[in-house]
Amino acid sequence: MLELHLSNVEDTTKRRNLRAVLASLAHTRGSGMSAALIRTLAINVFHATDDIDVVDILGSNNGVKVYVRTAVDSSGGVVYQLFHKALADHLKNHPFEFQD
Repeated sequence: MLELHLSNVEDTTKRRNLRAVLASLAHTRGSGMSAALIRTLAINVFHATDDIDVVDILGSNNGVKVYVRTAVDSSGGVVYQLFHKALADHLKNHPFEFQD
């Protein structure tokens, strides 16, 4: 389902940024990852654009938020993680454009 969703995003920069955010979340440990850490990973590891707005991506109606759950950490900040381990495993194996 994820690959179908991403393949329907025509803007290649937007698609790359969406995947970079999700690939970053695949490496979440514990209760979740902050938006600041997701942004750092997305840019520096998964080649997102420097102007990426992680909170907007995770909160907007672009279809990505269906793959993500949120929680509140001990300091009261919002943390994010992928909804299912199988999705995390897939994104760890295919962090960039999926090739059949």
